Amino acid sequence: MPKSEQDALEWQAAIEALMLVARGGPTMLARIGVMRALNRHEPAQQPRRKQAKSYRVIGSTS
Repeated sequence: MPKSEQDALEWQAAIEALMLVARGGPTMLARIGVMRALNRHEPAQQPRRKQAKSYRVIGSTS
């Protein structure tokens, strides 16, 4: 891995998480760290929003 990639903050966090896994830490954090480091050049995706449902009032309660 090139030195510029090694010095990236995302890779530093991923490496630290991998070292924690080696000592018995949670593996999911290491997976998240590596995935974030691999995808660090891609823009973050915005969550999709569902369109609000419209409701209609039927009859009156007088």
